[in-house]
Amino acid sequence: MPPILKLICSWIYLAHISTTLLPLSLFTACAQEIRYIDDEFGDTVTGMIPIYTPSNLWNQGATCFLCGFVANPLRTFQDTWHDITHNPTDPPATVQFDFTGTTLDVYCIIPELSLTWTSNYNLSFMLDGQLIPQTFIQIEPGPLVAQYNVSVLSLSNLAPISHTFAMIAASTTDSLIVEFDYARYTFDDSGTTSNSVTPSPNINTQLSTSGTSVPGAESSSNPAMSISAVSSTSSTSTSSSATISPSSVPQFEATDNNNSKAALIAGTVVGTLIVVFMIILICVTYNRYKHRIRQRFFHPRTREQIHPFPLNCPPVLVQPAPASKRSSTWKGVNIVQLPPSKEVV
Repeated sequence: MPPILKLICSWIYLAHISTTLLPLSLFTACAQEIRYIDDEFGDTVTGMIPIYTPSNLWNQGATCFLCGFVANPLRTFQDTWHDITHNPTDPPATVQFDFTGTTLDVYCIIPELSLTWTSNYNLSFMLDGQLIPQTFIQIEPGPLVAQYNVSVLSLSNLAPISHTFAMIAASTTDSLIVEFDYARYTFDDSGTTSNSVTPSPNINTQLSTSGTSVPGAESSSNPAMSISAVSSTSSTSTSSSATISPSSVPQFEATDNNNSKAALIAGTVVGTLIVVFMIILICVTYNRYKHRIRQRFFHPRTREQIHPFPLNCPPVLVQPAPASKRSSTWKGVNIVQLPPSKEVV
């Protein structure tokens, strides 16, 4: 097979593979949907609004004029955020919401360093009543400039069912601040067993240091939901323990900013561009070599015989040379010498 024909066949095969995988990628992208939970307006699809406890200590940052830290609304999700300053004697501050998805990312705002407010963070997390072995700690000195869209937790590989999530801020030694902005989760319609999101009772926690209960903390009636945590002033370490039933621990894995839908969309766009590029390349190649292709594969060559001498030679007429152009030798040969005549006396 000629090289040009092999190249064209390879392009056609790759284009066929790309067009075959493209609908599959589109179907997968359609089955997964990215949804958001705003701190004020709640879930963009179900309308479920987060629950804040204690409700009298949480403030809507966009309308709080007595709050020390005021974020830039243009850099927050839907121009809102919830704010609380947790003192060591306060009950645990929690944010709770329900969602149905396979991934979860929670975003907060980190205030800049200031003498007016604290920028300490010490967050614990619970999923479906079980303590997550992840914490988020930010100890002063904080950043010089406020940081937005800071991911304090990222989970993936969750079961596609309804989950109850809680973010807890509690410390008996340091003052803490929480600036909750929004959460993001992936709704997977392909394997969802329960599409309805139902509210669940608040998750009550009991925090203690060295076995002493915190005043004002509510005790939980479910032993599997009770937490015993010890916080230190170190910015690099924190310890937490919980009585968790191994059979009920949800299967999840922490990742850094997992965004599967964006990857699927990017793959679909790249695949489409590759198909278009191949089609253009095939057209350009065909237009450039179409005369050679047609002459070589569609118009067979005619065999021509090569003759060393022409077959029909024109006759050659030999004309005698005129008398004036004859050679002197010829003249000498044809002239007869006569003897001189004698005169008669």
